[in-house]
Amino acid sequence: MHRFLSRRPLSLAAVALLATPLSACGGSSASSAGTAGLTHVTIALDYIANSAGYAGIYAAEANGYFKAARLDVTVIPYTQTTPDVLVNAGQADFGTMDQPTLMMDRAAGEQPTSVMAIMQHDANRIAVADKDASLTSPAQLSGKTFGAFGVPMEKIYNDQTIKSAKGTPGYKTVTLGVSVFDALRSGQVDWTIPYETDDIQWAKRAGHPFKVFNPLDYGVPDSYTKLVFANQDFLAKHPDIARDFVGALVKGYTWAARNPEQAVTTQAKLVKGAFTIGDQTVTAKDLADHYWLDAKGVVGPETDTFWKAYATFLTNAGLLKDSGGKTLTTPPDTSRWFTNSYLPAGQ
Repeated sequence: MHRFLSRRPLSLAAVALLATPLSACGGSSASSAGTAGLTHVTIALDYIANSAGYAGIYAAEANGYFKAARLDVTVIPYTQTTPDVLVNAGQADFGTMDQPTLMMDRAAGEQPTSVMAIMQHDANRIAVADKDASLTSPAQLSGKTFGAFGVPMEKIYNDQTIKSAKGTPGYKTVTLGVSVFDALRSGQVDWTIPYETDDIQWAKRAGHPFKVFNPLDYGVPDSYTKLVFANQDFLAKHPDIARDFVGALVKGYTWAARNPEQAVTTQAKLVKGAFTIGDQTVTAKDLADHYWLDAKGVVGPETDTFWKAYATFLTNAGLLKDSGGKTLTTPPDTSRWFTNSYLPAGQ
């Protein structure tokens, strides 16, 4: 799933074959001319392309925002090679990523820089099967079995939430990947960590809702679940392209936030995938209501407060390591790890 990416390599040559243009494909990077004199730009996704989380990208294409910015955009679908690897290798100009992964990359000496937030808040939740009426606090998860996707942030979320609820974070972990939801419903595991915007919404829609605890209520700081990023060197060489691309994306997501149902049907005309329009419509409405817009009602901005708080959280958890693999003991300066300078004026 798309939560806190694990790193499973796939050859870059294989990934290149999967690139699918929104409009006709030009060269391989932003330095090349695209269709009819447009500048060709690529963006690598960190999840399945017909997820409603990307509705703003497809809205920017369908509504002509990319073309108006003189851009010819190609989407590189989600694969086992993560967007940060593709961007660092020059196989993509931009990518999507969660904030914790970007922070771990930067601490390790890589150069991804966030240029806008797609999702303004953390969508991860701790969920137990609704039939377990006796479980009323995360403290009761002590001694039970956690169904994992197999990524490091899960333990940090679990331990912080359980400790904050006055419990002891001692539990069994079983790594099951996407089959974890079947295991949860059948009672093979006691809880897992799904996204509020999709898995939890879909379970409710299907009539078997989960009981949910929000880690943000138990000391986990808020974060940006979905960012758009580029390599620092790319941004230095192509600031105008970055500004045009981000500006078009902001327009696309602003339109999607105002028209979530239409955004999903528009997206479905441009890209196929594993998800149903019904489920994605529910997701898009939730994203429009709670995630795509910041407190001022605009798309994209990030705050130094969020970045500093999460740097402290990850440092205290021992998850930030430098390029030599040494664990950081002091929160790093994150002021250059993100920028709002490519957002439209006034944001």
